[in-house]
Amino acid sequence: SSLSLTAVGGIGQTGRGDLDFTAGTVSVSNTGPGSVYLKSQAATTLTGATLGSAGSFTFVQTSGALAITGPVTAPGGSITIRAAGALTLTNAPLSAAQSLTVQAQSLTASGSNLTATAGPASLATQGALSLSANSGLTAGSGLTIASGGNLSLGAVSTTGTLDITVQGNLVTAAPALELQASYLRLMTTGTAGTSTSPILTRTGSMDVLAGGTAYIQEQNGLTVGRGGVDLNSAPGTQVVLNVNGT
Repeated sequence: SSLSLTAVGGIGQTGRGDLDFTAGTVSVSNTGPGSVYLKSQAATTLTGATLGSAGSFTFVQTSGALAITGPVTAPGGSITIRAAGALTLTNAPLSAAQSLTVQAQSLTASGSNLTATAGPASLATQGALSLSANSGLTAGSGLTIASGGNLSLGAVSTTGTLDITVQGNLVTAAPALELQASYLRLMTTGTAGTSTSPILTRTGSMDVLAGGTAYIQEQNGLTVGRGGVDLNSAPGTQVVLNVNGT
């Protein structure tokens, strides 16, 4: 079954006033200034959501996998997506004027840029998190990434703090992609980068804690943060930090 929701003044309300539904596919269009609050009770595919000049988009899924296959746009507000199961983004950019929040069991994105133009962004998964090389992540005022499994990133950029926590290994989806921030805080229980594809950073200062072999290449000068660059030196591990600057 399919569900098409069209409104001019918003759909649902925050809290218990959200619109609950069960459908195989759903599309959303709200042309006016209101916000949209939806709750899916089963696995579904969101084919896209477009809001007017003001208002935020909140989508909560209580059971099953969630696939998003089209753009979700909030040109005057925020986007919040919480999925109980696996979340897949395919050619589905998420673009919010304010904050962007994504939570799921796992996340896989392809051809899907994630943007919080003026606000912070937060991505959190219980399992693996994977963004393809053509799935960039941009936030105007700070970015937090927490992966309960391995983490693969596209290009990442924020003018604020970039805070990354990985319960596994960290890689980038392509060798030339950079992590850009004014300050980088990185903690991973596994490895970071490889000898042939190090983690490229462009940041003023950083604090790093890695549980395994780490390859990090800073593209500018670097100031070590208060916590230093703290890397596990257990037998069999290796640390390589290159700085292309001073």
